[in-house]
Amino acid sequence: MDGDAGRLAEDEHQHTYHVGDDELPSRAVVYAVASVRNREPMLLPSLHERIDPNALDALFADTRTNGERSDGHVSFDYCDCEVVVFADDRVVVRCDE
Repeated sequence: MDGDAGRLAEDEHQHTYHVGDDELPSRAVVYAVASVRNREPMLLPSLHERIDPNALDALFADTRTNGERSDGHVSFDYCDCEVVVFADDRVVVRCDE
């Protein structure tokens, strides 16, 4: 597992969560936002209210030839934060403070 996986790197305006090797992007989003909002993940609104978690996971799944996706991103709002999921295993969270 990547040494940075699951860690939240912060700067003044955004927080970057590094997705673990076996972690689904949808789970990473919930944990990243929970960490930024200083809340338990189970206490956040359902991710289904903003985006289809299965579609998000499929978007960044390995290709049919088992190749990793190395390009692309998707962005959406969740819990008053802008969330951007990147193909390079990053979730960037920007929230109104």
